[in-house]
Amino acid sequence: MSIWDTLIGLAATALHDKPRRDVLLAVLNLRERMVACQKTYDDYQTVLKEDDYDVIMERRRELPAPTEHSTLIVYDPRDWWESSVSLLAEAFCEADPILNIFSPNTSHHVLGYFTGEVYSAKGPSTANAYKVLERAGADIDLTRDDALGSKFRTAVRELDSFIRENFKPEEVFAARKRVEVFPSPFVFCGEYWLRFPD
Repeated sequence: MSIWDTLIGLAATALHDKPRRDVLLAVLNLRERMVACQKTYDDYQTVLKEDDYDVIMERRRELPAPTEHSTLIVYDPRDWWESSVSLLAEAFCEADPILNIFSPNTSHHVLGYFTGEVYSAKGPSTANAYKVLERAGADIDLTRDDALGSKFRTAVRELDSFIRENFKPEEVFAARKRVEVFPSPFVFCGEYWLRFPD
C-alpha cells in the first residue's frame, strides 16, 4: 500500500474525529502541492526534450516581454520543480498532525528531519526535501528519468474522488480560498512569463 492510499484511508477516518474543514484544508493543500509538483516536472521534461536546458532558458529570457505588464519574470520550470518538491515535503509535514499520515515513529523522524534540515537551508533545498518524501514513500525518485512514479501520478485523481464523495462543493470552494495555489504569489502571463497579480 502506498503513502497515497494510506493518506486517503486515514483522511476518511479523520473525518469522524477531526473538524471537517481541517481535514478538507489539509487534503486540498496537499493536492495543490502535488499538482504543482506534477506540472513543474512535466514542464521541465518538455524543455529537456527540446534542446539543452540552459540554452533554451537563455533564449526565452531574450524574448520580448508582454507589454501590458511591467514586472515579469521568465518561468523557469527547473527552479519551480525544485521549489515544488520542497513545498510538497512541507505539505506532508503540515498535514501530519491532522491526518496522522505517518506512524508515530516515522512522523517523529520526518518532522525532525524537515525542521532541522529543510527549514534551516537557505532557499529551496530539493535534496533535503526529497529525503523527507523518500522517507514517506511518496514515489518520487530524483535519480531516475521518470522521477514521478505511477502511484504519484494516479494519487491526485484518487484525492479528487475522495473530495467529491465526502465534501459539498460549497465546502470545497470556501476552503480553497485558504489554500496557496501554484504559482503563488505569481500568475502566468503568456507562454513563458510570470507576473505579480494585479
